[in-house]
Amino acid sequence: MNGRVTTAVETVGENRVRLTVDVSPDQVRHAVDHALSDLSESVKIPGFRKGKIPKPVLVSRLGKERIYAEAVDSHIGGWFWSAAASSRLRPIAQPRYEYELPATDDQPWTFSATVDVQPKPTLVDWRGLEVPRLEVSSTDLRARFNDGRPLDYLITDPVFDVIKERHLYAMVPA
Repeated sequence: MNGRVTTAVETVGENRVRLTVDVSPDQVRHAVDHALSDLSESVKIPGFRKGKIPKPVLVSRLGKERIYAEAVDSHIGGWFWSAAASSRLRPIAQPRYEYELPATDDQPWTFSATVDVQPKPTLVDWRGLEVPRLEVSSTDLRARFNDGRPLDYLITDPVFDVIKERHLYAMVPA
C-alpha cells in the first residue's frame, strides 16, 4: 500500500535534492501489520507455530522498536519512490534516508531522503533559428515528376546526404 504521500522538495546542490515525506497513519499501520506478519513467519517462539504467533506475544518478545524498524525498512523504498514520482523527480542513485522510528502506528510519520537527480535540460532559444524558404514553382515540380526525375532539391543537402548514405530511399521506375 504505497499510495499517496505528502512531500516537500528542497534543493541541496546542483543536482541533489532533499525530499521530506509525510506518511499517513493508515500507511504506517499497514506497514506495521506487514512487519508483524513477516516476523511471525520468521521468528521462532516456543509454544507457537511459525506464522501463528499472536501480535501481543510478538510485541512483548521482540519489542515495538524492532517491529517498527522492520516496518520502515520494508516500506520506506516504496514511500520514497511514490514521493519522487508525485514530485516529478528523476533520481539517478539510491537515496540516503534520515529518520527516527515511529513512536506509534496511529500518527503520521516523516522521513527525509537525499538523492542525486537528473540535471534539468537546458533549452535552446528556438526563436533564433532560421529555416531558408524554398521557392519551387508548380510547373518545375510537375515537370520533374513527369520526367521521373528525383525531387531531391526539395530536401536540404545535409538531410539528403544522410538519406543517400543510409540508403533510405527507393528508386521507382516511372
